[in-house]
Order: sequence, then C-alpha cells, then structure tokens
Amino acid sequence: MLRVTGDKEKLHSYNALEKEKNVSFGNESLAVIKGKGSIFLKEKVKAINVMYVDSLKHNLLSVSQMCDQGNDVVFRSNGCVVREINTGETMIKGTRTPNNLYILKGGQRECYLNKIDENWLWHRILGHLSFSQIRKACRFKVVHDLPDITIPKNTI
Repeated sequence: MLRVTGDKEKLHSYNALEKEKNVSFGNESLAVIKGKGSIFLKEKVKAINVMYVDSLKHNLLSVSQMCDQGNDVVFRSNGCVVREINTGETMIKGTRTPNNLYILKGGQRECYLNKIDENWLWHRILGHLSFSQIRKACRFKVVHDLPDITIPKNTI
C-alpha cells in the first residue's frame, strides 16, 4: 500500500535498483527511485514494493493500488478509512489537514494521501466534460452546487 518513502531505514528487505528510475508527482516534479523494499504500517498491514526516493520528506500512498490489493478507501470531510473489502475490517484511519492532505496513523509511521484535485473530480462527475464546457456551466450557474472550477495546468 505504501508506495514511496524517503526513509530507507524503514524498509525491510531493501534492494537497490541496478538502474535508477524516475517517478513523477502530481505537481509535475521528478525524483529518482533508488531501490525498493517493504514496510509494516501496522502489525497486520504490510506494504510491499515500496520505492525508496532519497530526500523525500513524506511517505506517500497510492489509493488505486490500495484498492487493487483488496481494500476500500473512503474519504470524508474530516478524515478517511482504509477497509479490507472481504471482511470490512478497518485497517487504518486517517485525519484531514487544512491543506487537504489525509494523514494515516499507522503505529509511529505517518503516510499521506493527497485529496484528488477538485477540478478533476468535477470533470469526472460531469462525465469527462471538457473544462471549457465546465467553465461555461460555472459562469451560467447551470449545475447546482458546482464551485468555480479552474482549468488545471496539466490538461491537453
């Protein structure tokens, strides 16, 4: 579940990559992946194939990969929950910070989930409507509770 860490000491069974690879983040910055291993988030919650990125300040999780590993991730206005799909057992709980990061408390470790950008969320809700059409809907107030959406930089 945990996918990227900057703390090599937390990794069990660390293996350096023969050829370093790059990873890109949501803000379009690049970092170098130097190796990978596994981390225990809690006693029964193990993250495998965790990438080590030197100098990364936070541990980052991939929500889609958590779901692919048999979990549900539920986001609420004040926090989030990761549950095992088959049993419904709560694996990890988290709280939301004022800057829209979800912090999961797993023992002494903290992991961060970045809330999806609201502009892209509305794009999905509206059936992948183009951003120019969404802006038009904002201007004419044709969708109830639609906030003032801006066109993200990373659109084609």
